[in-house]
Amino acid sequence: LDTMVGIFAIGQRPTGVKDPYALRRAAIGILRLLIETPLDLDLHELLDFTAQELRSKLDASAASGAVYEYVILRLKGYCQDHGISPDQFDAVYAVGSRVPSDIYRRGLAVRDFSLLPEADSLTAANKRIHNLLKKSGEDRGISISQDLLIEPEEINLASRIFEIAPLVNSLIGKRDYTGTLTMLASLRPEVDAFFEQVMVMDDNPQVRTNRLALLKLLDGLFKEVADISRLQPKA
Repeated sequence: LDTMVGIFAIGQRPTGVKDPYALRRAAIGILRLLIETPLDLDLHELLDFTAQELRSKLDASAASGAVYEYVILRLKGYCQDHGISPDQFDAVYAVGSRVPSDIYRRGLAVRDFSLLPEADSLTAANKRIHNLLKKSGEDRGISISQDLLIEPEEINLASRIFEIAPLVNSLIGKRDYTGTLTMLASLRPEVDAFFEQVMVMDDNPQVRTNRLALLKLLDGLFKEVADISRLQPKA
């Protein structure tokens, strides 16, 4: 860490063809220590701490962010070497974890989820949810009113979401990301039925907002692990 931050701080970061200080090897070494030990350490905090420790020798405060981006690119490659595709990595990284060992565990869970028969349908549904929330401007905290659930399909979906949400929270607490996504995959029949039978953008603004809130809750459960809307459909 000292070497990487220090070399970046003096403007000698590696290029595509030159890496005289073996910083790529150093980055891989850092990642292997964090992931294979494992150590649940925030990489960004580690680099900021390293920069502060160097302050008596040089100003490395601007280097930690650049080193972080460099190491994350190596992490993406490390994950790819372990069967986690770039889109699966991006789905995990989008939810904001900065702990390489945690990102890796999530990546393995998303890799396994992608093999499930429910994956493509739920990925498409999450893409649709994101588009609806973005277009409606309702991509924020909104609550669900049981009284405004009208259609059988939305009632069924809401019931299943409320049923498994505590179980999902328990699994997330144990960092059982594979278990979480497997449980969420069981929602496919209700999600499919909802989108086949329910008009989300209803003319009644209260009904519309309530349906968007339901979808926002569903989206939030998936994002406890990853943003699966970023996954590419299987060929």
